[in-house]
Amino acid sequence: MNFGLAFNDTINHFSLKVTEIAQKSAVHRSVINRFKKGSQPIKTDNMEKLVESLDDKEFIFWIARIVDYRHAIKAIDVNALKEIAECFEEKEVVRELASIAIALLLKVEKRRI
Repeated sequence: MNFGLAFNDTINHFSLKVTEIAQKSAVHRSVINRFKKGSQPIKTDNMEKLVESLDDKEFIFWIARIVDYRHAIKAIDVNALKEIAECFEEKEVVRELASIAIALLLKVEKRRI
């Protein structure tokens, strides 16, 4: 589950500006940008500040996206992936295929909103 990607979806859905969120939350925009890209985890105190900067609709949307990402990840059929893995000798190829599957699932989930 990725809180940052869900936050990025929220920013895009509501056409929010990172600079405005940074001002409201007192969290530096570089921290917000790294968080929303999923490239860096965020500290709990900054997460709380970001939550406070969202209005109720934005917050509910963010939580819904977190749940969607969680379900998308859980929807992967692990047994099917194991069967695919048995066809390949290189574990790296299997990891890449799993990454592609996750990316596709997340794309499908994003379109549903």
